[in-house]
Amino acid sequence: MTLRECQESGLARTSGSSHGFFEHQIAGHTTFLFGGEHVYKRAIPCELSLYLTLSRANEVLRDFLPQFFGVAEKVDGNGDGVLDTMTVTLPYSKLTKSVQSLCPGSGEFPDCPKILDHLLQLLQCKTKCYPDKTLNRFLVLENLTWGYKRPCLMDIKLGVRQHGDDEPSDKIFRKQAKCDATTSKTMGLRVCGIKVYDMVAGKYNFYDKHYGRKLVETTVVDALKVFLDSGRGVRTDVVPLFIRRLKQLEAIVASQTRFFFYSSSLLFVYDADLSDVTRATVKMIDFAHTCNADEGTRDEGFLQGVGNLLALYSEVLDSEPTPEAVNEHCREMHRRLSAEEEAAAAAAAPSPTAPTAAAEVASGPAAVSAA
Repeated sequence: MTLRECQESGLARTSGSSHGFFEHQIAGHTTFLFGGEHVYKRAIPCELSLYLTLSRANEVLRDFLPQFFGVAEKVDGNGDGVLDTMTVTLPYSKLTKSVQSLCPGSGEFPDCPKILDHLLQLLQCKTKCYPDKTLNRFLVLENLTWGYKRPCLMDIKLGVRQHGDDEPSDKIFRKQAKCDATTSKTMGLRVCGIKVYDMVAGKYNFYDKHYGRKLVETTVVDALKVFLDSGRGVRTDVVPLFIRRLKQLEAIVASQTRFFFYSSSLLFVYDADLSDVTRATVKMIDFAHTCNADEGTRDEGFLQGVGNLLALYSEVLDSEPTPEAVNEHCREMHRRLSAEEEAAAAAAAPSPTAPTAAAEVASGPAAVSAA
């Protein structure tokens, strides 16, 4: 698929030269690239395989993932980070068919041992079209901040373990030591990054992973309040939306015994701008170390983190008054939506018309008969 075809199909909305680094990335070792409604993340077989599995139409976790569109090639001719070309070589439908043909009947990740090897070969294969340039392949994912005027984001890594089964022993040791020294061990969660827009100061404030590592059990709730305060008080109006999503996710993960989501995160997003309806969402991200669960075993570390987040958000609701600006915004939104609903109902109602002669004839005898 060429860049033009990619643009026309809706897979990318910007030209190749305008793809740059994603300004709203707040955590992670891999740099994301920005392309309008989509972001591009360096593809690895494990994460690609999981997106193929969890993006299926009948998958209950699908709603909690960024939408996955396929794999694209980034060609960087001079190392300046500017995309010379962007070609979507492996759309989602093609990838799915490729895996299904390899292991017919295997719908789970990665039950068929051939799948990861196959995906690795797909990602590493060289192209003859650009022999003198660096070629990398990226997952094409939904930009979760698209459409937000002033997106505020918080990345929380879940679980008491952050390493995958296939990592070298020295790296496992370092990651486990990091977990043991932070709230990952005691709460099953760790704040990895916060980016919040101050509507009064007119600027973003950023809190990185080092801020999150210094938090203890009694101060994590303060970090949530930092994330929720966009300059005019804590945005308690978005908290019920987060709580509802967390309860839905908790129920789904508690009932599944397929995966351990090691080192995965939850990304919380809301809009600091109050000029429109309240916007907020929660999504699971980062699946580089997800692996098959032991038979019949739940991901208790992940569930511990979700349970503690629910308690923390409830504590925020109990301790923080709703800012008057938010109250007025909610009242105005209620008035606007009520007016729109009334207008829609009026438009849908049938307009009164004079009865036809046939209707008059039918109504006369029928009325007498019924009487």
